[in-house]
Amino acid sequence: MEYKFILVSSSIRRIELLRKLGLKFLIISPKTTEIYHLNKDPCHIAILNALRKMNSIERKEMDNAILIAADTLIVVDNEIIGKPKNVDDAKNILKKLSGKWHHVYTGLVVKVKGRVYTDCCITKVKFKELTEKEIDFYVETGEPLDAAGAYKIQGLASIFIENIQGPYDNVVGLPLNRLYVLLSKAGIDLIDVLKKSGS
Repeated sequence: MEYKFILVSSSIRRIELLRKLGLKFLIISPKTTEIYHLNKDPCHIAILNALRKMNSIERKEMDNAILIAADTLIVVDNEIIGKPKNVDDAKNILKKLSGKWHHVYTGLVVKVKGRVYTDCCITKVKFKELTEKEIDFYVETGEPLDAAGAYKIQGLASIFIENIQGPYDNVVGLPLNRLYVLLSKAGIDLIDVLKKSGS
C-alpha cells in the first residue's frame, strides 16, 4: 500500500530530522499559534498544541494521508516557556536557564485513517552558568528568537550545554524513535515504507 506522509510544520529543524530517515513527505505549515498559559501538565499542552496544528490544515484530500505534527516546549522552575516574544524576552529566558536543569517536552501526534495517536517525549538539559557577555552574544546572533526556550541545541547553544539526559533529537524538536513507535502503533511499518522508497 502506498502512503502519503504529511508533516504539519514550519520548523526547519523538524523537516531536516524527518528527511534524515529518507522518508518522502509533503510539508504544510500550520495555521495556528501555540498556547502555553493553560494550567495543565506540560505533556498535555504540547500534545494539545500539536493537535491544534494538525486540525488547522486538514482538508478532504488528506483523508488517506498520514499526518504528523509536533510541538516542543520548555519547563524551568515549574514555568512553561515557549518561543521568546522579542530580544529582551530571549535574554530573560536564557537567564532563567542559566546554571540549571530544565525539561524539554515534545508532544507528537499521528493521524491515520481518521484515528489519532499521541505521545510525549521528555529530555532533561543542563545549561552552564551564563555570563551577561555570553547571553548578549548569543541573542545578537538571532538564533534564539524562533526557538522554544530561546535556544537551539544543534546550533551555537551547544557550547553552553553541560549535560543532557534523554533523546537529543527531542530537544531539536522531533524525537524520531518515539515517532517510529507511534507510527507502529498506528499500523504503519516504517521499515517496509523505507524499503519500498529505496532508502
